[in-house]
Amino acid sequence: MRIRLARWLATAAVLLNVVALYFIWTLLAGNGGARSNERSASRGVKPTAAERRRPSASDEDDAIVGNVTVVIRAFEQFDNDIANTVRSIASTYGGVRILIVSEAAPYPPLPLVNSSGESHLLRNVAAVRLAPSLGNPFDARNPLLQIRTPHVLFMPDSSRIHTKRTLSRMMRLLSQSSRQNPQVGIVAATFKAAPPVSCLRAHINSREWTIRYEAATLGSAGAEGDARRRYQCDLVRGKHAALVRTERLHEMTDPFIAPFPDAFYVQASALGLKTQVMAELPFGNGKELFASPHHQWKVQRLEKERTQAMYRQLGVKKVIREGGGVEWYGCRRDTNRCFPTVVDDTPSYLWLGKWTPPCCLAGLRQTARRVFQVLQRFTPKNLSTVQIQLSVRNLVRSD
Repeated sequence: MRIRLARWLATAAVLLNVVALYFIWTLLAGNGGARSNERSASRGVKPTAAERRRPSASDEDDAIVGNVTVVIRAFEQFDNDIANTVRSIASTYGGVRILIVSEAAPYPPLPLVNSSGESHLLRNVAAVRLAPSLGNPFDARNPLLQIRTPHVLFMPDSSRIHTKRTLSRMMRLLSQSSRQNPQVGIVAATFKAAPPVSCLRAHINSREWTIRYEAATLGSAGAEGDARRRYQCDLVRGKHAALVRTERLHEMTDPFIAPFPDAFYVQASALGLKTQVMAELPFGNGKELFASPHHQWKVQRLEKERTQAMYRQLGVKKVIREGGGVEWYGCRRDTNRCFPTVVDDTPSYLWLGKWTPPCCLAGLRQTARRVFQVLQRFTPKNLSTVQIQLSVRNLVRSD
């Protein structure tokens, strides 16, 4: 009996030793493989396919958080979905910094923390008020001084992130496109269940105070198929998100001028930047905004006022729309003229390297045509046509 018990104990001891040796061998093999990869990398030897590992989801999240700051610029105080938009972004990328940029402090205040408590989720959210005031120092109201990442993602109001692949794809596309074409500095991503975006070309002539828009044709991505087609624009209209390098924002006059993103694209176009539109992996929509007729009227009125202020601030006095319509943002008969009092027979705009404002030229041409008609009516026929035309020829010449 004692001999049988001793045999059982000996057999159990052997099995335990075998199990212990197996775990020790597995641990040493793993460490040895890691050290082998490190030695291969230090010697410049490429690891084999088995040694290569795809980056984990946590690694990709860390790359996004360390490289991207999310900015929400375009929203209205009387109807918005900022709180849920911020929650969607913060719950997807917990450590990403989010800036909510507005002219003044939103009223009513944005409900960024609900009754359940979300302070841990929204710890990286900050509000930036652009309007100067005694309690708003320069550093606090300048968003560029609060962006410390190499990239900025502009997100519209009422947005949702359904998959992390969208932003990762935007980052790769920006890197690839800029290598192929240095002019591509922006990547725009579309939204599900939203009207398709429109792509425009912008021809800016600062010397003539003029911008001319024209519709751009859709470019195909070739073998990737229609589902992955992309095209380059100067200006994108419609709901979309835009990824841009932070250094490009420092080159602009003021990338946060309203209306956003129209003013942003005008300044980008002036720098020669192109926008690559990405149709695959779209973002998701939030709640519907401006459903009531009153809210729609307010949005249209504010858009018109902001557009006028934007063009005047950027020194644009004539806008030719893609449909052929002409809009004037300079002086009129009932406003002050576009430039100060002339000193030493040299208007101020000549010192700025610009020509006579187009609104002034239009008034001069209209006056010249009227003078020509009057002179032609009262001048003898044997003197009229050639001499009068020569005297006002340059004024009545069309653009």
